[in-house]
Amino acid sequence: MTYCRSILVAFDLDDTLYKERDYVKSGCLYVARQLSRRLRVPCGLLEETVLSAEGGRHPFDRLYEVLDHAVPVDRMVGMYREHFPYLVLPDDSRYCLENLKGHGVTLAMITDGRHEGQWNKIRALGLQRYFDDGLISVSADIGADKTCLLPWTRMEDLTPWCSVRWYIGDNMRKDFRHPKALGWNTVMLRDNGLNIKSQDVDLPVVYHAGMTIGSLSELPGLIFSD
Repeated sequence: MTYCRSILVAFDLDDTLYKERDYVKSGCLYVARQLSRRLRVPCGLLEETVLSAEGGRHPFDRLYEVLDHAVPVDRMVGMYREHFPYLVLPDDSRYCLENLKGHGVTLAMITDGRHEGQWNKIRALGLQRYFDDGLISVSADIGADKTCLLPWTRMEDLTPWCSVRWYIGDNMRKDFRHPKALGWNTVMLRDNGLNIKSQDVDLPVVYHAGMTIGSLSELPGLIFSD
C-alpha cells in the first residue's frame, strides 16, 4: 500500500458524495407520513402530493392546500429540517473513498449548510468512518461558508502535514475560486442531470475548476496519475 498522508483530498457533500434530491425526497416523504398519522389523512394521498408538485411550486405549499391550511408551511419546514434522512452512499463514492483511504490519503469535507441537517446527512450516509477526526467542516459550525476564504485556510491550518491539496465539488459559484487561489487542485464532478443546481452558468474563469470528471470512481486515478 502506498502511504499518501501528505495528500489532502477534501470533498463537498451535496450533489458530490450523494445526490441532494435524495435528501429532499426523504424529507418530503417524512413530513407527509408524519402529517398523515397526526391528522388521520391517507398517507398515499399526501405522498403523492409532495412527489408530484408541478410548475415549480414547493411541495409544502401543495400540502398546505390539500390539508385545508391545517398545518402552517413553516411547521412543515421545521419537520423537514429536523428529520433523519434515508440515504444510501452511491457505489462510486464508496469506491473512491475506500480507495483513497486505503492509500493513506488525508480525507476531509468542506460543506455549507445547517449543523443538524448536514450532520444528519453525514451520519445517514455513514461517512464518519472515512474522514479524519475534526476534518469535517460545516459552514454553520465555523461561521463562514464557501463564498469566504476561511473554510479553506482553516483546513490548511488543520492539516499542516499536507503538501498537496485537492477539492472536489459540483458548484462553480462557490466551490473552486478560493481553493484555486490558494494553490489547491480543483475538480468538478459533472452533473448527470440529477443535480439540484445547474452547472450551466456563465462565470469568469476564476470560478472554474481545474479539471472535470464524470464519476468519483475516476478520481483516484487522477490523483495518483503522477
